[in-house]
Formats: sequence, structure tokens, C-alpha cells
Amino acid sequence: MRLSTAGFILAILIAAMGSTEVLLAQQVRTDPPAKELTAEEKAKGRSLFMRGITEYELENYEEAITYLTEAIRYMEPSSGVYYSLSEAYFNTGDMVNAAQFGAEAVKLDPGNKWYRLNLIDIYRSAGRNQATLDELEKTLEYHPNDLDVLYMLAQEQANQGQHLKSNATYNEIRRRTGPDFNLLYQKYRNFFALGMRDSTITTLEQMREIEPDNMATLKALSQLYLEDDDKASALKVLGEALDRNPRDPETILAMSDIHAAEEEWDEAGKLLETLVSDDLINPNIKAEVVQYLVARFQRDPTSEPLKRNASRLVDLLNEKHTDYGLGFALAADFYILAGDTEKTIAALNKTTELMPENEMAWQRRVQILFGEGLYEEAIEAGIEGNEMIPDDVYILFFTGLAYSMNDQKQEALGWLERAADVPARRELRSDILGTIGDTYSALDNWPEAEKAYDRALQFNSENDVALNNYAYYLSVRGLRLDDAMEMAKRAVEMRPDNAAFLDTLGWVYFKKGDYEKAREYIAASIDTGQASATVMEHMGDVYEKLGDLDEARNWWQQALDKDETRDHLREKLDAN
Repeated sequence: MRLSTAGFILAILIAAMGSTEVLLAQQVRTDPPAKELTAEEKAKGRSLFMRGITEYELENYEEAITYLTEAIRYMEPSSGVYYSLSEAYFNTGDMVNAAQFGAEAVKLDPGNKWYRLNLIDIYRSAGRNQATLDELEKTLEYHPNDLDVLYMLAQEQANQGQHLKSNATYNEIRRRTGPDFNLLYQKYRNFFALGMRDSTITTLEQMREIEPDNMATLKALSQLYLEDDDKASALKVLGEALDRNPRDPETILAMSDIHAAEEEWDEAGKLLETLVSDDLINPNIKAEVVQYLVARFQRDPTSEPLKRNASRLVDLLNEKHTDYGLGFALAADFYILAGDTEKTIAALNKTTELMPENEMAWQRRVQILFGEGLYEEAIEAGIEGNEMIPDDVYILFFTGLAYSMNDQKQEALGWLERAADVPARRELRSDILGTIGDTYSALDNWPEAEKAYDRALQFNSENDVALNNYAYYLSVRGLRLDDAMEMAKRAVEMRPDNAAFLDTLGWVYFKKGDYEKAREYIAASIDTGQASATVMEHMGDVYEKLGDLDEARNWWQQALDKDETRDHLREKLDAN
């Protein structure tokens, strides 16, 4: 049987691929039958064709291919049969046969638009880019006024990176149809992809003339002006956008961002205030606006105008939405940055009231109350927070610390030991265990204190506070002074300017009888300016051992002046 040129080339490809399914195409006749078909044969061909179409409609594509292929043996060459076979092969994913039969259909009926569109779809799906473009151009030769095909050509050219050719095709469409916003949008995308900024801006301006209220166009245009550092033009375009939609957060943010870039915080603040004060705007959108300004303040905390405007917006949001928990959480974030502890605590109290599931708010509330020495309030918040967020390690830890500082050591141990049992990072567990050691030491339960300190250092051998406190309590008890010396030295190496650490090392030397070394380190502690009454008393004890009673009395008196509750110092002064 004679094969067409296309069939011959395809046969070579098929042989190389070794596909038994595709080999079927090699055996299909695509040229006129060798003899005149009888009426019976023609009837059989039509019957097979109809069976094939039925199976196709039922989406039984393999069966459709079988019947349509058999039908060709009993029919004159038919573009309809070839088209149907092409579609069936396409739906099975066999692009080689789909392309062959699609091309045969086009060859028999070159002016049929749908046959050509089918072939175009096959070429595109198979990744045959140039063949797709070629077939689109051939289709236009037969249908030169078909705008749909012109649009397809322009889009395909753009998809293949031929952006200038695509725009030339769009220009042809525009010549026939007149100005069109969507057409200009496609041209804008091509110019943008090419990086042709002037042409991109010109096209956006043309789009603005057609649809002056289109917010996307105005924003894109303003962004390009900004990238060209033309802030005046950008502000003008954004101003137009804001006139058309005064409640658009993106436009307000974009304009305020331009003012922010120039550090014009009062202008930026006024813009953002219009949005936050608008009763019709969702509070979640307002919160995003406030968060934007708070984030800017976080990057530049020394700017007073920025601080002033951020504070005004934070307060305005909470005045407008008194039951909006996220607003008070944002206020807490801001006032922490601003260093306003009183307002931070008030905002956290309101946050935990409105958002009792907010874990971070409870953690911050207990921690800040503890840090401010408000131990009763910290304990109260910790108890309430633990009910809402059970077994949170931070809530347990800082509540335990508050109990300890409030001189409720047994209660402190209960909270701290619960905190130590909660999974946490090693450093935090070490801190908790070290605090447990301090608490047991204060209760004179040295065996339990020693266990806790040892565990703290197992979790973090670089825990300088645990090293120092362990060393100090060993020195006070006169136990394991060599170990105490090693730990105290390690702590000082890590933090050489820490007054408490320097005093501990000096006191270990004192306990070992090296009074000159003791004086050296305790003096260094005093020189930091952070020395406590205990350090001053230690210095007096050192001078007593050195035989200088006048200097000893001087330091005991300074310690007493700093802490009048040290009645035992009066006895020392009277005795010496």
C-alpha cells in the first residue's frame, strides 16, 4: 500500500519509538481506495463511522478509534472521519496520531476553520510552538477577518516570548475594532515583560483614558512612576484613585508609603487616620493599617513623629472598636516598643479579657508584671492565665518567680516544678531548674538545691546564672570550694562586668582565705556601680580580715545606709 509523504515520515518516527499503538497509523489508508467501493462496502463504512462517533460521545475513545480506523477501509477519503480520529487520539494523549489525522483533515478541507483550530490545539498541547504559530497564520490566510484567530495568534506570540510581534498583532486588531481596554491591557503586559518602561506607562495612560475608574490601572501606573522615582506623578495618580474610592486601603497605604519614604509622618498619619476613623471599614483592615505603622516604628524607634502618629492610630483603633481584641494586642506591641509599661499592662489586660485564648498575651502580661515588681498582680494574672492556657511553661515559670519574690517559697516551688516538667527548649529548662535550686537554697534545703543546680547545668553547662548561684551557695556553706571557684570563674568569663558574679568570685576567694584576691574582685564589683548592700558588707568583712578596721567600718556603714534592715551590721559596728 502506498503511503503519503506524511505517512512515510510518521512511519519512521513510529519505528524509532517502538509503539504498537501508534503503528496502527502506519496501516491506515489515507489515499483513494485501489478499486471502486460497492454499495454494500460504503454502507458498512457509514455504519462503522456512526459506531465510532457513538463510542466517542460515550468517551470510549479506544473503541472509537477501532471503529473509525476500520471505517476508513470502506469509505472514500473523508475529512470528517480523519477529524474524528484526530479528536479521539487527542483524548487518549496520543499526540502523534492526533496530529497526523488532524493534518489529513485539514488537507482534505483546508478552509474548515474548526479543523485547523483542532490541529492548533494539538500542536500547542504537544509543545510544537513553531507549528502552532504557522498553523495560526495559515488559518488567517483562509479567514483573514476572524478576530478570534487574531487574538489567538497574539496570545500565542506572547506566550512564546515574541512580545513585539504580539503587540503588532494587537495593533492590527485595534485598527479593526477601535480602542479596547482589554486589548491595551495585553499590550501593557507585553511591554512590561520587555522592560520597556516608557511604552508601558504610555499604554497604562491609554487604559486610564478608556476606564478612568479602574483602580488596578491607577495602582499599576503609580507603581511605575514610583519605580522611576517620580513621586509627584505617583501621588497625583493615587490621588485620583482615592477620589474614586476614598475607602480603598491599598491606595491609602501606597500614598502613605510615599510620604513615609520622605519621612513625612504627619502627612502619612493623616491619610491612615481617615481609614481607621471610617466606621464602614472592617476592623481587620484597620488593624492591618495600624500594624503597618507599628512595624515602621519598630524599624525606626527613635523617630518622634512616627511614634506620635503610631500612638494616635493605635488609640483611635481601640476607641472605635472597644470589643476588638486584636486592636488591644497591637496596642500592647506598640507600647512595649515605646517603653510605656503602664499602657502596655492596660492593653494586655484588655487583650486577655477579650481574647482569653491568646497565649502570648498571657505570657507577656505575667512577665511584664513580674518585671515591674508587681508580684501580687503577676500571681493573680498567672493563676487566671493558667486556667485559660493550662501548663504553659512561661506562665508557670514567671508565676513561680513572682511567688518566690513575694517570699512565698513553698508556693513558688509548686509552680516552678510544674514548669520544669513541661517540654521546653534546653536553655529554658535549665533556667527553671536553676531557679528551683535558688528557691530550695532559700529554704535551707541544700540537698534538693544541689540536685536542682546539677540538673540545670546538665541541660545547659553555659548557664551563667546557675553557675554563679551554685558557686555562691557553696561558698556560703563552705562546701566544695574548689568546685565553687571553677564555676564562679566560668560565670565571670562569660559576663565580666556583672557585679553579682564578681562578688561571688571574690567571696569564694574570701572563704579560701585569699583576702587580697577577694578584695580585688569585690572592688571590681563595686566599680560597676551596680553593687548591692551585700557586696558592700562583703568588702567590710574583707578589710576586717586584712586588719584595716577603719575601712571595714566604712563599708559596713555604707551597706547599712543602703539597706537599713541589716540589723546585724549595727552589732558589727558597735563591736568594732
